[in-house]
Amino acid sequence: MTKKDIILGVVSGAAIALLAGPIAHNLGFPFSLSFQAALMAALALLTPAGIAVAAWLARRWAVILQVAKFGVVGVLNTLIDAGTLNLLSAWSGVYGGTLIILFNSASFSVAVVNSYFWNKYWTFGSRDTQYGREFVQFIIVSAIGLGLNTGLVYILTTFVAPPGGYRIRENPESASVSAPMRSPARR
Repeated sequence: MTKKDIILGVVSGAAIALLAGPIAHNLGFPFSLSFQAALMAALALLTPAGIAVAAWLARRWAVILQVAKFGVVGVLNTLIDAGTLNLLSAWSGVYGGTLIILFNSASFSVAVVNSYFWNKYWTFGSRDTQYGREFVQFIIVSAIGLGLNTGLVYILTTFVAPPGGYRIRENPESASVSAPMRSPARR
């Protein structure tokens, strides 16, 4: 485990906690600032601790450390996507319709770009500073995911009646395909 792993573990853990707050609040969970501060401190310590355990296990199974980093980056990207979508929806009051296409496209795009750089330089440890062709290929593949994701979010938030009283229109992140770890909560 390197100093870079510790620093990025702390940063990613704190960012995950920071992004979880607005999402939990928008879903109706009680999430005070003091709880969020405590969660931020805990995850800023626990994330690098988990990476350290993975680094220790990687002495025997080399892929373990890479899988752990990939998982941390995946959670971070999921929360960037959901957090950005929540923030845009909360600020505008828009939870469906054609404007949700723009909001979801923005949130998905921020998460995809974040994913590319964190995975390239931290998870897979690339030292290559040229983005060019590789980045273009990544964006093309991600554009397909963006189309599928945004189409589903638009349909679910605009045309589908919510099951059991759950309001997808007020929680557009629950309709997003890019975030399978997000579970719907009742309001």
